[in-house]
Amino acid sequence: GYIINRERIELSPRFMGVVNWIGVKKGDAVTNGQVVVLLDDTEYRARLKQAEGAVASAVAAVSKAELDLERVNQLAKTDIASREAQDHARLQLDAARAALQEAKGARDLVQAYVDWCVIRSPIDGVVLEKLVDPNELVTPQSFGGTRGPSTALIAVADPKDLQVEIDLNEADLSKISLNQPCRVSPEAYPDKHYAGYVAEIAPEANRAKGTLQIKVQVREPDHFLTPELSAKVEFLKP
Repeated sequence: GYIINRERIELSPRFMGVVNWIGVKKGDAVTNGQVVVLLDDTEYRARLKQAEGAVASAVAAVSKAELDLERVNQLAKTDIASREAQDHARLQLDAARAALQEAKGARDLVQAYVDWCVIRSPIDGVVLEKLVDPNELVTPQSFGGTRGPSTALIAVADPKDLQVEIDLNEADLSKISLNQPCRVSPEAYPDKHYAGYVAEIAPEANRAKGTLQIKVQVREPDHFLTPELSAKVEFLKP
């Protein structure tokens, strides 16, 4: 079979943007939460200032409405203001508070876009590929064709989480079971042996080949196991 990363993660942007900075290259180790890419956030920071101004204006409107209601309530005690005036002032305050909530929501949305301009690694692992360069346009979806913007920034994987993918002949299926112990030997280093177990048995076979895909989890992989190289797997008796 072939050695594979159990999970290959491609980091993509949430929206179309331009890469300002990329701080890793192929083969670099990364940690969970490490900043790996920065997108241009100039537009969103300008929008954030605008949204913060709208929130401040809404706060002032709420304060004014509260004062107006208080004045009307004081006048109502001397029968100078009518109940209709009180209701109107109360509704004006409710509308001002609703506008404040709306402004805060708009601000939080823009803040989220600013935060999304900072791309972080979701795992401890290694950079498998660097798919973009600074000043390159990236987008979360493909426009089709080969000349469209990149849809991913980098690909990362955990080098300590490896499997061997095998196409097993149907005649041998009766000898295999989940969690069955195995011994893995990379073809490049046949003297190296690693303990493993059957982690996954595909629910559907390949009719053309007459095989079923099996994935064997390697328990303690090291740098001698290189993804995409071949390996020999011996299935041991449970």
